Amino acid sequence: MDSFQSFAPRLMLIENNQEVAEPLLRRFENEGYLVKWSADSAEAYSMIEQFVPNIIIVSWGTVGLSGLDLCLRIRSDASLNETRVIVISDTHNEIDAIRVLTVGADDYLGRPISDVELVTRAWAQLRFLRTKSFFSGGKKTIRRVAPVDFVLNGQEISNALKHNGIEMLIEARDVRRHGAPVKLRDAEFRLLAILLREPKKIFTRQELINHLWEQPDKIDYRTIDVMMGRLRKALTVPNRTDAVRAVRGIGYGLSIDDPLIAKRKSRRPASPPKVPAPENHASI
Repeated sequence: MDSFQSFAPRLMLIENNQEVAEPLLRRFENEGYLVKWSADSAEAYSMIEQFVPNIIIVSWGTVGLSGLDLCLRIRSDASLNETRVIVISDTHNEIDAIRVLTVGADDYLGRPISDVELVTRAWAQLRFLRTKSFFSGGKKTIRRVAPVDFVLNGQEISNALKHNGIEMLIEARDVRRHGAPVKLRDAEFRLLAILLREPKKIFTRQELINHLWEQPDKIDYRTIDVMMGRLRKALTVPNRTDAVRAVRGIGYGLSIDDPLIAKRKSRRPASPPKVPAPENHASI
């Protein structure tokens, strides 16, 4: 059955203006969505963890977390990997759009926007998820990823890159560390490829920005810090040191070595020496 009729998508709307929220909720309900609404993005996060929506629509100016901070929080939660995020702003600010899309939002819209366009964009996000298990009655399906050409500064990067237990296959979009699969979003995938190409180099934040974006002047250093934090977390494996190193005042690179972390043995405090009990002498 090539439709969404057998599946009721879940949508979370985060909008502090009730007059704006209510007609949108009715519209999405009429389209067959299960909907929830919150006026506070910080409070909404606990609802999100329980509801696990397929789509989150968040207004940039809601009370609580900003749209940027909410995206960071969602993308750090493994249980929300399949959730699509649409951010709506009162003004279409290109810098805000670039920042929020970089840290994990899937779409960014500036008001005014019609409810028809918003519903259409939500369905477009759901189409991206059509090959996932919840569209096939719980049966697992395989999502095909087309091979891509990865070019950096006009030069094609080798398909296979390796360093200290990290292995990357560009065309297959496959990353592993010591055999364990590593799941990365596109931005972190490209960032890791840049680091692996010159594994002994420490890149400045500006160098990384210049490599990753066509309009580097619109990106600030905090974006690189956030991406590096996500990359470090994704590459973490048990009993190994951090794969990413930060050099204060300079930038970032890959760790030079990859030693095992020795398991620490618990040390019990030494027992105090036993003092012999005093002998009892009969009184004379």
